[in-house]
Amino acid sequence: MDGFECISDETSNEIVLAQKAVKKYINGDKNRLLKLKAQALEGDYMKYYSTITSIISVPIAFISVILSIIVAYGLNIIWSILPIISFILYYCYITFRMHKFSPINSWRQYILVVIEEIEKTF
Repeated sequence: MDGFECISDETSNEIVLAQKAVKKYINGDKNRLLKLKAQALEGDYMKYYSTITSIISVPIAFISVILSIIVAYGLNIIWSILPIISFILYYCYITFRMHKFSPINSWRQYILVVIEEIEKTF
């Protein structure tokens, strides 16, 4: 886990907690502060959610095609259940991965503000 993720996991109450977490993480090291700032500026996690939505649409299209083929050729019902189970497992995995970035996205703006304030003192 990189520095930005560690800090966003530790915080739960706005600017004051973000200040404490950032100061604790950088420990007076300007290079760690700059690294943290770069990670925060780079991490557009809303783009990540858009990507996940796009990825989820692929199995839906796949299942639609499979079900259409099954209906058209009158195949056994087991062939329709397998793609659906695969999609459910895939969806659970993607949802679990998206949950990892929720605290990061919610604390990003506070951490960036604190970083700017700390930079003024260096």
